[in-house]
Amino acid sequence: LPSEKKSLMVQIEIAFGVVKDHLTPENFVLTSVGEEVTGWLKSVFYPSIPFKLYPSFPQVENVIVLDPFGEEEFTHEEVTPDTLIVVGGIVDSSERMKGATSEILPKVKHRRITYKGCREIVPDRINEIIKIVCQYLTEDITLQEAVKRNVTRDSKLRFLRAELQKNLVRFLVNGELLRGIPEELYNRWKEEFGLTDFFFKKASGHVGGFIVFRPSLFDKVKGETKKRKKIVFILKELKDEDVVAVYP
Repeated sequence: LPSEKKSLMVQIEIAFGVVKDHLTPENFVLTSVGEEVTGWLKSVFYPSIPFKLYPSFPQVENVIVLDPFGEEEFTHEEVTPDTLIVVGGIVDSSERMKGATSEILPKVKHRRITYKGCREIVPDRINEIIKIVCQYLTEDITLQEAVKRNVTRDSKLRFLRAELQKNLVRFLVNGELLRGIPEELYNRWKEEFGLTDFFFKKASGHVGGFIVFRPSLFDKVKGETKKRKKIVFILKELKDEDVVAVYP
């Protein structure tokens, strides 16, 4: 798509700058580049393209494809001066291209980048992924620290929407269904990723709104039922002191 092409050119331009700043210009290459893509690149990089272009994939012994569904976590212990790290796809968040990264060089190592096992918080733009990799390989930090440093607004929202879906607790009060998350979890997300009300308000629309409740709310439970195979706790009452925040 035209919008994807424009976005890709911007990401390549930024990614080259990141690699150049952390390593050397020679550490950045593009492979499988045809005449059409070369033309696009020439319009962006004037008067000349400052990195190597390969029409096909170069013969390299140690190749690692970064893949959100890779069999193991990416680690610097597998990286040598001759390693070629292939970046593209990464999170596969687009439904149209979901799972496409697994088809890239299927016979070589595929490694995933996550944060404590979570894929959603990892940024999905090529330049952001490259920045995480460069910081991890050149600084005395863990991969987890590198990811946390580079979380974006989009990845925070993607993470929060996914976590809300997984962690919602359902209550029934006076015949009305109420969704909520525990205060402890809410505070952990806020502190760990700097999530503000903006993110909780935006994500609330994804689940039809929710409350943040204190542990005392479970003292008001008088029974439970099921709706659409989900457990629903029936409340005797709901008081203001049991609620920390409301996100409609």
